Amino acid sequence: MEGSSNTGSMGSNINGGVLIFKNKTCRCGKKADVKISESFDNLGKLFYFCEKRQCKFISWWEPDATELLETMQGSEELNRDGIDEKLKLLNAKMQKLESNIIGIMHNQMTSIHGSLSGLKKMMLLNMLLLACSIFFFVSSMNM
Repeated sequence: MEGSSNTGSMGSNINGGVLIFKNKTCRCGKKADVKISESFDNLGKLFYFCEKRQCKFISWWEPDATELLETMQGSEELNRDGIDEKLKLLNAKMQKLESNIIGIMHNQMTSIHGSLSGLKKMMLLNMLLLACSIFFFVSSMNM
């Protein structure tokens, strides 16, 4: 026979969510303790037991709908907070990468501009040499 529930409760952090345990009293009228089973068949399962071990009270902890809903809401909030934090970090990394890309592109454009300036000078010099060559060629033909 199980003991009755009290209005008190205690919290525990399980899988990132807070789980509320409602206190139970054993047949002795004392507050039952909560333990985690270490037996092979019930490994990790929570159970209530008589603190004094006088009445041999044992009851498995079963969450009620309110406890499950509160646990799920707590887990969702923690997950949402974690996702928001990761999103902020990713946005910061993306802005840094964009800044790096803009800097690299600026350096490349400056380099290309410098190269084009040099090419323009070489082209002008070649055109001048070609004009001089044509002038001397035509002059030598007229002599």
